[in-house]
Amino acid sequence: MDALKRFFSIEKWTYKELLIFLAAFLLLNLLSPRGFVQWILIQQDIRRVKNEMQDTKERLADLEAEIKAFQRSDLIKEQKIRELGYLKPDEISLEFVDSARRDSQEEAARRREAQDKEKQAR
Repeated sequence: MDALKRFFSIEKWTYKELLIFLAAFLLLNLLSPRGFVQWILIQQDIRRVKNEMQDTKERLADLEAEIKAFQRSDLIKEQKIRELGYLKPDEISLEFVDSARRDSQEEAARRREAQDKEKQAR
């Protein structure tokens, strides 16, 4: 009973007992599931989510501005439609093929023909 009274009266603690108690308290606080380390990790997650939310808000504002510009201007509409590859009903699309690309396509066609002839010969 005397040890219990001594434990609850902090004034009678020695420096060694006080240091052991503080070390145990800090260790438990740092390593417990709801301790300081966990708190730091949660704060980092909160910061990351806030940054993502800010980036998303900025992206949303940019998209809303683009939609408004698209709705107001026929020129912007036409530019976006052209970027997607659409044509007006009376237009013709011309495609220019790079000569190196054309040569490689012709070479591939010749190889396929040669393979087909080999298969027929068998």
